[in-house]
Amino acid sequence: MADWLGWKTVDGLKTNLAPGVSHRGASGGLHLFIRDLDGRHMRRRFGAGEWDPWRELPPVGTTTDKALAATTFEVDTGALTANDGELLVFLRRPGGSIDWNRHRKEGATSWDGWKTVPVGNTPSGPAVVNGYYPVMLFARGTDDGIHYINWDQGWGSWHKIPGDGKTFDTPAAAFLSGGVFTNDRIHVVVRGTDDVLYHNIYDGDDWSGWGGIGGKTFSAPALTNVNGDAWEEEEVHLVVRGTDNQLHHAVYDGEWNGWSVIPGGGITFDAPALTEYNGDLWLFVRGTDDFIHYNVLG
Repeated sequence: MADWLGWKTVDGLKTNLAPGVSHRGASGGLHLFIRDLDGRHMRRRFGAGEWDPWRELPPVGTTTDKALAATTFEVDTGALTANDGELLVFLRRPGGSIDWNRHRKEGATSWDGWKTVPVGNTPSGPAVVNGYYPVMLFARGTDDGIHYINWDQGWGSWHKIPGDGKTFDTPAAAFLSGGVFTNDRIHVVVRGTDDVLYHNIYDGDDWSGWGGIGGKTFSAPALTNVNGDAWEEEEVHLVVRGTDNQLHHAVYDGEWNGWSVIPGGGITFDAPALTEYNGDLWLFVRGTDDFIHYNVLG
């Protein structure tokens, strides 16, 4: 039975935006991203039970929304191992374009450089499916619909998720590989224009259609898949900021199992960030003191 281990603080820097988070396998570490109060995009790695120092990403100029959306993936070239997944990061520019950068191996001193995702503009921050390849990038369109584009060593074309799904915020996406299913499925959750949470599933060919989860939020949701010793099945975990500013948690293992409040009195006025790392669920939020705080379910 998994339990929340209690809130801890990531010291050193403050932010006035929601964080971003990804992971790079057991030895590649967990990676936390913020835009600090001086406007710098900063990355901090957690590995071997401790935090490395904050490191600045290559300057990109003015940006908006949460610090970054990030993902890792493995490339079968013989040069990368399962613990050396490449790291891609995405952010939104003030004009609405989405820029991205690529870090090929932990320990590398340089990034590939910032580039712009083709023909993509969004009024909100982008979202990306963590750990899934080919990379799937999601964004709220200028029509408030939810759009996505694939990257497989090159960008494809934008597609709109069918149906009437709309949002005024950043979508959230995750995948389930097998488990209670027979193949990979991409899960997307959005805050609807009525502040209710809605869910859609892509099986590689078709979308299931939008269905309400229940519950309300005033910020973007956070979504990730989890598997490991603490879990009987691979699951999708959803965390949102509730209308009471507490953190609320729901689990999907073929159906949604209802909401629970994350213990410990955590409060945020912003969107949470969520990732799986070493088989545990890691939750990050911007606290009311503007430091990043985190809790682990495992």
